[in-house]
Amino acid sequence: MAVFTLAVQIVLILFGHRRKSSHNLKFRIAVWCAYLTADSLATVALGVLSNKLGEANNRNGGHLGDNDKLLAFWSPLLLLLLGGPDTITFC
Repeated sequence: MAVFTLAVQIVLILFGHRRKSSHNLKFRIAVWCAYLTADSLATVALGVLSNKLGEANNRNGGHLGDNDKLLAFWSPLLLLLLGGPDTITFC
């Protein structure tokens, strides 16, 4: 889910500035849908990661395994995506 959130942000970075100048309605709708889903996907992904880390912490007695540490690595990146600039609105 975190990778999909990152992919949506990349779509916005690459195609957000072309939304206003494009006459293709399908393209404009696709970019607008990516814009609308970007923040909600990041929020849901943070919730899922937080839930999984809480379960791993309870299961392992406070010690996180390597896979759990990788999950914890994604959390700050998703927070950066939530707090980053809206790439569709500045054009």
